[in-house]
Amino acid sequence: MPSAKPKRPKKPPEPDDVVRETAGNYVSGDGRFEVRQSDSTWYLVDRKQSNEFGQELLHGPFESLKAARAAMPGARDIKPLLRSQQRSKSRQAPKKKAPAPPPSSWIDRLPRDEAAEVRRTIRALEKEGIDDAEALARRDHDALLPAIAARLLERRVAAEIEELPEKDRALARRLVGRLGEVISASGVTPDPLPGWALFETDTQKEPTKRRLRLNE
Repeated sequence: MPSAKPKRPKKPPEPDDVVRETAGNYVSGDGRFEVRQSDSTWYLVDRKQSNEFGQELLHGPFESLKAARAAMPGARDIKPLLRSQQRSKSRQAPKKKAPAPPPSSWIDRLPRDEAAEVRRTIRALEKEGIDDAEALARRDHDALLPAIAARLLERRVAAEIEELPEKDRALARRLVGRLGEVISASGVTPDPLPGWALFETDTQKEPTKRRLRLNE
């Protein structure tokens, strides 16, 4: 009777092979990784390294044992950050870029004292209920005519007309319009009689050289 052939020695597993230990648990050929099943998913547990909290370094989850095994070669090169390294990295994170400053306005381009005076004027106009306070202040600042004084005078006259009975208001407006033309005129009279002119006054109530022209 012929003798039985001797069995060949079993080939040792490769490092990335998986060897069954118990149901749902496998180890890599070199013993570094444990392939662990949890419900319907699989995890790769690195027995050599721990995470930043000193606990098991897990890779996954994976859909199958085959997928976990395929991830094993790449998992060998992953080196987790220490907690101190993570804190340092977070401190070095780039800061958010500060928003661009708003473009300078016409007031910002004025000399400091002049700009402060214009801003005070705008606040006073807004307090009086003038909606286009900044535009009116700019027109007054840039022009030869006293736009602010003219607006305030017109508002005052209009307020007085509103106090009249409604039937008299239309006539009062026509009369004010005619008077405005007369008062705003040059006031030329025969020599040697004096004439007249309507001028703006400054904050000290002193007349300026800017003439008021109503209804323009």
